[in-house]
Amino acid sequence: MTVKRLQWGGVLDLRSIADVYTVLSEEMDLTQEWVIDCASVERMDTSWLQMLVVLAYHLKEKGGRLLLEHVPEPVQMSWQMAGMGKFLDGLVAEATVQNDRGVGGN
Repeated sequence: MTVKRLQWGGVLDLRSIADVYTVLSEEMDLTQEWVIDCASVERMDTSWLQMLVVLAYHLKEKGGRLLLEHVPEPVQMSWQMAGMGKFLDGLVAEATVQNDRGVGGN
């Protein structure tokens, strides 16, 4: 399986989603593994959460996979508050979650 790596950063909100969605839909090979580095993400709103859910679903349906790495702890906490934590936790690479001690697990 081919691995496609992307890097996201800054504030991910409704204003920025259209451009990224266009790029993703043009480049997407649903049989690939997509790894998205979120180390520079400051905040992610619900429009991005919804896009991740749809992207993960379509990739899985076609034999591909989505993996998020280096997700800052505050971003994961916002997922929990939005009620999306349980679903998105399955997408996060456990060993690459960022916390106050830097990159590490648990």
